[in-house]
Amino acid sequence: MATITPVSGWALDSIVAIDEVYPGFAGHYLRASDERRQVIAAFLSDNSPGHDAEDAIGEFLTQADHRSILTQAFGHIPAGFRRALAKSGGQPHDAAYYRELYDLLSFEQVHVVTAIMHVTHLNAERLEIIRMLPRDLCDSRIIERVKDMQHARDLIAVIDLFDERTDMRTGLTEAIRCSSAPLEATVRRWCRQIEYAEGPIKGCTSYQPVRNGMELHEVARRYENCSRNYTVAALLGESAFGEFIAQDGRRVLICFDKTDGSWKLEGLYGRRNRSIADDLAMQAREFVGKHGIPDRWEPSGSDGDIGRALHRLIQPYSEW
Repeated sequence: MATITPVSGWALDSIVAIDEVYPGFAGHYLRASDERRQVIAAFLSDNSPGHDAEDAIGEFLTQADHRSILTQAFGHIPAGFRRALAKSGGQPHDAAYYRELYDLLSFEQVHVVTAIMHVTHLNAERLEIIRMLPRDLCDSRIIERVKDMQHARDLIAVIDLFDERTDMRTGLTEAIRCSSAPLEATVRRWCRQIEYAEGPIKGCTSYQPVRNGMELHEVARRYENCSRNYTVAALLGESAFGEFIAQDGRRVLICFDKTDGSWKLEGLYGRRNRSIADDLAMQAREFVGKHGIPDRWEPSGSDGDIGRALHRLIQPYSEW
């Protein structure tokens, strides 16, 4: 015998009340398919029979087909309503869920109705997600990979950022729809194309700014470091990177941090974060200083030798 899914809450109270005057109704409900359970729950959510009517209600719900039950409860049955109930699981939802589902299928825009019809399972949170997603994201292929409300809000925010910075929103949303990968993977790949906000120093012969995620990943590959972990900060304009190029061709990666609205030098990096030749580091710091950007880690004059010693040995936390 198959395991019976338990029932709780308001629906259980209604089922027990009917079973008291129409014995066997509770057993009928507990042994029913998910669709029939939800059809009966939908009926009970919109009907509160008095004690004298419970016997007739029990007989009706036990013997009537699904269409008859829903017609009795709601009158008109919108397209997809029964199928949506069948995808709502075996546990009754809050009573308001059934009216909301009915209203969405009856009165909402086509893309919302289509999404409800095509997703594989439904619950109250998923209905809310479907309702809040903009038209170009309200697609079952995307919805199936949205984990919860916060995930949906994050997706909307990132897509809006992409829309503000590029003219490729359509391309990104289409890529998300067509991919079976997690949403994060597709968004991460496409966000590399977003141009970063202007950094503290413009490009010139001695300096090449990192302008977008593709360039940041290329820099991370060449320097074999974790600079790609700064992608979010770079997108938000809180961090910036660029390469200083000495006259002899040697290069050093410069990281800037925007603290309290002003840029500061965060650190200088060589390949694999190894030590940088003193003369190269001095040239890079002088170049940055000429552009009016202070060194976040420069010891004050009162620190004396101990301050400079600590600075050299401990180094900025970003290099740890």
